[in-house]
Amino acid sequence: MGDSVPAFTTPYALLAHNDSTEFGTDVAVVLDRPIASIATKSVITVNVNDDLGHISSVLADKHLKKAPVVADDGTVVGIINRSDINRYLVSTFVAPVPST
Repeated sequence: MGDSVPAFTTPYALLAHNDSTEFGTDVAVVLDRPIASIATKSVITVNVNDDLGHISSVLADKHLKKAPVVADDGTVVGIINRSDINRYLVSTFVAPVPST
């Protein structure tokens, strides 16, 4: 098979292919692939010093659910996602509902 990807390159192809005799072998080949072969090469990051408005814009403009947060030296210090932002905004700006 060399460096090629097995026949299932889409979820539909995977489902259609799962009853063939080669399915187990193909899955094993895929699971053995180095992660670098499927990892995103150009990662969009945000800086630890960026303000929340900028980070929100980056996530929205790039259609991202999350982004790595990097220090000035490029070291990854965390991940920010839309849920983090929503949770912060709600906890900061929405008054708790009084219990009855």
